[in-house]
Amino acid sequence: LNSALKRLPRARVFIMTPLSHGAGAATAYMAAFEETQVTTLEKFDPEVALWAIEKFELEQITTVPTMMHRMLRSPRFATTSLESIKSIVHTGGHADPADKEAWINRIGPEKVLEVWGSSESVGHAVISGEEWLAHRGSVGKPVNCRASILDPDGKEVPTGEIGEIFVQPLIPRVNLDRKYYKSDLRMKSLNGYVSFGDLGYLDKDGYLYIAGRVDDLIITGGANVYPDEVEIPIRRLAGVEDCVVVGKSDRELNLAVHAVISLMPGAKEMSIGELRSALSGELSAYKLPRSVEYRSELPRTDAGKIRRKSYR
Repeated sequence: LNSALKRLPRARVFIMTPLSHGAGAATAYMAAFEETQVTTLEKFDPEVALWAIEKFELEQITTVPTMMHRMLRSPRFATTSLESIKSIVHTGGHADPADKEAWINRIGPEKVLEVWGSSESVGHAVISGEEWLAHRGSVGKPVNCRASILDPDGKEVPTGEIGEIFVQPLIPRVNLDRKYYKSDLRMKSLNGYVSFGDLGYLDKDGYLYIAGRVDDLIITGGANVYPDEVEIPIRRLAGVEDCVVVGKSDRELNLAVHAVISLMPGAKEMSIGELRSALSGELSAYKLPRSVEYRSELPRTDAGKIRRKSYR
């Protein structure tokens, strides 16, 4: 994994995520053995993060897609020197392809790396920017595990079809019985493979793609909708600060797509008709929100994640 992440000894490391988050903790742990200089933030701020990269010539960055998005939106992004960056590793969620491409264009594809995995550390996939441009949307090939995509009956699905992702660790001393250290929680397991709840598919070249979380899937009128594919185009709309999409009880469809949106200061709320019209060229009709509500803010965890369960 270290080789795939292109880590260097004695580098200047910048951990944007909190150290309580898996990515931050893992980066700090690796840094202790690499004799690196570590910079962290008490609380993430895009302006401060960009200033710190330039000021201290930081080289190896650990971040999450939400933070990348907020830095891109900062006026400072276009003028800050990012020449010191040797690698920027993002994990912990699905990145908007437009955001990722903007970072690739700014610092070079060889420097933008993505990691898929979980806090349980039973397996990871890694992809470089060069690979991503050839396999747009992928999170890469498994690097320390085997991956298998299974249907609800535990049977392997054909290449390109979405199912639940199961992995078989290829590294020693991985505890498949317990979800976390000294925890009674168990991971879902099958024939030596385990799942931590992601849905996705493999392409013909063995690259892995993530569709969403099992728990977040919205089955509306018998059709599958993955929240990320609706949230990303909503966040691109003018005036939108953030968005979360969940399923809302519906007598006809069982669940209907419901959008919760926070706006930038001064932005005007859109009616559901206006929102659907703005998204009609990007999404199939069944994926369009059927209702919308606005909140002054959508709180995220320190690691930049929204807990959709609380909105459901």
